[in-house]
Amino acid sequence: MLRQLHSLTGLIAALLVTVLAVTGAILAISPIQERLQARVPADGQLSVADLAARVAVEYPGAEQIQRTASGLVIVYFSDAERAGAELIDPQTGKALAPYENPSFTRWMKKLHRSLLFDTSGRVVVGLGAAGMLLLSLTGVWLLAARQGGWRRILGPVRGTTGQRLHGVFGRFALLGLMLSASTGVYLSATTFALLPEPREAEAPLVAEVAAAIPKPIQSLAALQSTDLNDLRELVYPRRGDSSDSFYLRSRDGAGLVSPSTGAFLSYQTNDTRWRLHEFIYQLHTGDGLWWLGLLLGLSALAVPVLAVTGAWIWWARRRALPKLANNSRAGVADTVILVGTESNSTWGFAATLHDALVQAGHKVLTTAMNQLAPEYPVAERILVLTSTYGDADAPASARRPRNENASRLWNARTGNCAKRTRFCAWPVRILPRRSSTAATNPERLR
Repeated sequence: MLRQLHSLTGLIAALLVTVLAVTGAILAISPIQERLQARVPADGQLSVADLAARVAVEYPGAEQIQRTASGLVIVYFSDAERAGAELIDPQTGKALAPYENPSFTRWMKKLHRSLLFDTSGRVVVGLGAAGMLLLSLTGVWLLAARQGGWRRILGPVRGTTGQRLHGVFGRFALLGLMLSASTGVYLSATTFALLPEPREAEAPLVAEVAAAIPKPIQSLAALQSTDLNDLRELVYPRRGDSSDSFYLRSRDGAGLVSPSTGAFLSYQTNDTRWRLHEFIYQLHTGDGLWWLGLLLGLSALAVPVLAVTGAWIWWARRRALPKLANNSRAGVADTVILVGTESNSTWGFAATLHDALVQAGHKVLTTAMNQLAPEYPVAERILVLTSTYGDADAPASARRPRNENASRLWNARTGNCAKRTRFCAWPVRILPRRSSTAATNPERLR
């Protein structure tokens, strides 16, 4: 059941999750680029008051200062001579480069968040994130079963080329994909009010402030007490309006600061729900955590490989199912071949045996062990061709037989291998103990 769920989800969502992963990997480059450009002072080294004073000198028309999560400091300004936005060195207040949000990045964000279709696209993206989370959970469970248990999950992956690639890339990308998918599901849920939507603090409005002579910016206590690394946004008072105030938004909250006293006129602290939301958003985007953005981007790049190899594995399993000629009904078959297999590879051996017995004049029924009938009235022999899965687990087509139905398998033999001592232990759980013979040495089966 788990394999079918994994395969069906993967086939339906392959293209969608690939688009989300590739766009996410491209967007993950931005935090790394920003961190390389940013000049970040040590905590406590520079206050918002120091920065605002330097900016006011370098940019007499300064209107706003923004600090990104990665540490870039951006000044928006407008005066009689020029207007625009520039990246600055917070230590000096001097310009480093003009700032612009590239149109390609904006387009890529819209594609990643809504597939360019606004609300309906956001719904599809949310479902895609849920599908990726489901694929990650079912995938790691299937890999653990295939490897022979959780303790062996980091061991070499065996199988065909497609199976090995799927297992290795899936194992490498697992944690990153689970983090991206789970945080993406959360963000979608808050967008559509499936979870309470957190709100960032806003400075409460105050009554009109009497005009007064402003103090030097570097002496304003509220700005002095705010570390630059905690700054989100600082808006300067309107030029020529001595009754206007500074608007300060930091990691902790938002408030209005009097330019004449330096005290907060009003202030509201961010609540725990918003801080948690901001942290989850940071985990999803890697903003301010360039190393996490790198890991998430590398994990996302594994998704196209997983999509292609997953489809390849599914097609190989489908192709391995034989078309059996002259497959008799249970009531008339003198020979019954029961097949236990996980990836359908055992069906090839069963088909060869089936054809040989039919040519020898027998009426043969070949079916999966899960389809074991209550009785075979004229059967002279029942042959079981089965593989194992993982370490002592039954394959997918052999998980339903009951002991009472399996009691007709009078002389079943199982063999182990030297490395996995429980390799064929699962038939002992399905077949009656009195009628099964366990062999730890394959020579006993000859």
